[in-house]
Amino acid sequence: MELKMDSIFSGLVALILIFGVMFVVTGVIHDKEENEILEKGKDRKALVIDKVKIKDNNIIPIVAGSVVIFNDNSKVDYSLKIDLDHKSYELNVNKRVFDEYEIGSNINVKLFDGKVRVAQ
Repeated sequence: MELKMDSIFSGLVALILIFGVMFVVTGVIHDKEENEILEKGKDRKALVIDKVKIKDNNIIPIVAGSVVIFNDNSKVDYSLKIDLDHKSYELNVNKRVFDEYEIGSNINVKLFDGKVRVAQ
């Protein structure tokens, strides 16, 4: 019985390590792609045609003894929809960038290999 539990634990640890490595590698690839767009991309001006703010309401009740505490794990995502060369793109941005641009204003972007990012 003890040998079976050890092998289950070892398998679980291996699975966690595999997912951890995959998570890190995916993050490194994403960062490399972002840097490539910002370094090699052409400077362009795009027109902001829409702004979208999505709030994900995740309120989780936590029971501590006889007291229920509500933990607010709400997350807000911001995006700007832009028109560049008569093509629409949606850019995920932070709150500062979202607040900085209004519909109808121009935004500086980088275009590389069909991908667009906000120029920093």
